[in-house]
Amino acid sequence: MPTFTDGTIPSAANLNSLVTGISNLGVLLAGLAATRQVIPTSHMYLNTTLSVANATDTVVSLPVVSINEDNLWVPSVGHMTIQTAGVYIAWSQVNWDGNTTGARAGHILLNGTAVANSVAAGTTNPVTTTGVGTCCTMMTPPMSLAVGAQLYLSVFQNSGGALNLIPNESGTYLSIIRVGA
Repeated sequence: MPTFTDGTIPSAANLNSLVTGISNLGVLLAGLAATRQVIPTSHMYLNTTLSVANATDTVVSLPVVSINEDNLWVPSVGHMTIQTAGVYIAWSQVNWDGNTTGARAGHILLNGTAVANSVAAGTTNPVTTTGVGTCCTMMTPPMSLAVGAQLYLSVFQNSGGALNLIPNESGTYLSIIRVGA
């Protein structure tokens, strides 16, 4: 068996990694797209009308997902659970049926369902006098999230009676993407 004066013999795994790295470099130099791992991303939305009670913070279960990389969406409860630690940005939109009374609010909640101590992002909009539906949009700053962190969508309205959320993929939704390690 030969001996190396520079150190120990490299393992097969290290040699295989070197071959993969050289292949990826060759692909990049040739101008082709290199293979990459999945970027944790999810977009979930409301697909049926949801009636929200007056003057009550309400966590919205979002039953449909159109993107669910890394299994972030938890279908049984309609929220997101982080599977890969990293830096994430989340954004949401809440669309309300028309009503000219009160205000509307939306919140992205982190690791809890109480608005008082779990808000990662939120917005409140006064209602216009036209009676046209009101839209609330919100976005978190970059957040360093650990495995198991949970994100919820919460809404509030005080129109004097129950008010419906508008359902569809561009109506009421919550989305997230991992932007860094």
